[in-house]
This record gives sequence, structure tokens and C-alpha cells, in this order.
Amino acid sequence: DIMTGGGNADVFVFVAAAQSAVGSKRDQIVDFKAGIDKLDFSAFMAGGKFIGGSEFTAGNGPQIRYTAAGIVSGDVGGDGITDFQLNLLGAPILTAGDILF
Repeated sequence: DIMTGGGNADVFVFVAAAQSAVGSKRDQIVDFKAGIDKLDFSAFMAGGKFIGGSEFTAGNGPQIRYTAAGIVSGDVGGDGITDFQLNLLGAPILTAGDILF
């Protein structure tokens, strides 16, 4: 899927990890504005943590990592395995404040 927000603050809501594939079939967000827009994973990642560019660590609960290439990866089960990915085009600087758990 390719998602585009509007000119104001947008919340991109995801209700299940299965909404976005891993790899070349992952969803893309065209115009995500860090510090303004939000990624909402609260429906399935309660208590999640943003770990920046670090690798997933099994046993630490749900985690979101983000690479300099603009790839958001989610480990829903806390098992250290990527369950879904998104591509933020333009690779904005993502912080924990841009994510809702």
C-alpha cells in the first residue's frame, strides 16, 4: 500500500501487523512529517518500545526499530523477529514521540 497524509498533522493507524508485509512488499508512507505526524500501533503493540536503529532483543516485549534508510520494523511478540515493515519515503528523523503504542 502507498499512504499519503494531508497538509496538517496526520495519524497513520495500523490495527494489525498483517497489514504491512516484510521486505519489498512493505507499505510506504509518502509524506510522513516527523514531529507532526504519528504512527499508531496501539491496537496491537501495547507497551511497545522505540529502539532507534538498534537490533531487536528477544524477551524485551514489542519493539519498533528505525533505520537511516527510512525503514520502520516491528517485532510484535518480543521474540526478536521482524513481523512487519513500513517505508517512510525521504527517511525523516523518527523519534519515540512520533509513535503511539
